[in-house]
Amino acid sequence: MRPFFRVGAAAGDGRPERAARSGSLLIIAVVAVSVMTMIALSLATRLRSQAAAADENRFRRVTRQACRNAVLLLAAEHLVADTNGWDALTEKWAEPWERRDEGWVLRVSGTGWQPRATDTRGIRDESALVPLDADALPLLASLLHIAAGLSEEASRTLAEAIVKKGPFVCQAQLAAVQELSPGVYAAISPYVTFLPLRRVNINTAPEKVLFALFAGAGTQDAAAAHALARRVLAFRESGNCFTSAEARSVAKSLGGLPSPEMLILTYCQDRIGVETDIFSGVAEAAPARIWERDRRAGRASFTYDRKARRFLLWAVE
Repeated sequence: MRPFFRVGAAAGDGRPERAARSGSLLIIAVVAVSVMTMIALSLATRLRSQAAAADENRFRRVTRQACRNAVLLLAAEHLVADTNGWDALTEKWAEPWERRDEGWVLRVSGTGWQPRATDTRGIRDESALVPLDADALPLLASLLHIAAGLSEEASRTLAEAIVKKGPFVCQAQLAAVQELSPGVYAAISPYVTFLPLRRVNINTAPEKVLFALFAGAGTQDAAAAHALARRVLAFRESGNCFTSAEARSVAKSLGGLPSPEMLILTYCQDRIGVETDIFSGVAEAAPARIWERDRRAGRASFTYDRKARRFLLWAVE
């Protein structure tokens, strides 16, 4: 009688089992290697990303400091040398400023450097503009009437609405005033300041601000107000500047004034100034090698008090 099982057959039946086990181990090994490779690649990508982020943070940090240095250099060059209160638009401080310092390109302008140098504006004299506060409500209403062409009644109503929404710290907040249309906003935005300044510098004020100042004096004599504004502009364009805000001194500098214009000057004397105390603009800085390649630069908007020698506003863009 033959045995049901044979030893040889039993040994042969174990080979496929060992082969299957070896194949499974190989697959596990391949999967493990793939997983480890993926983890390594992911870790390397993360490390590269972290390194790039760290480099970007370092770049931003040094460019912010370079922007700040640009404004301080501008102030040092013109503040120390100036002895007459920065009282004329023809002075160097009113021009766009550029320096190359230790491998950096440093620039300061009114609204940012433009591709064409002739389009680049100088820094803004905040003392030459119209404040947006309750104390300057008649002046703001006058500006709305003159710069935006609104009726006197509409100008007063809108001025009151604007002042109620204040105080403002930037153009975006002013533009968000619901009662202020885009057209009116565009008309007045170059002529307003967000600082609560008491006096308008007649040595640097734009024509529309001068006209608004004199027309808002309360005499209701628009012709005399316009004539007085033109006299002041002609005086400045001749290279002169006012050294005193006192009405008689201003009138004397202008060679005397007709009675209606003298009355206007007297009425608004408390609003007249002859110095620049605060200026604002945009500072830009970048390493020269980067600037030449793609003009990438750090930017910061600022407002600087020249008398206190400190920043009132510093906003990195």
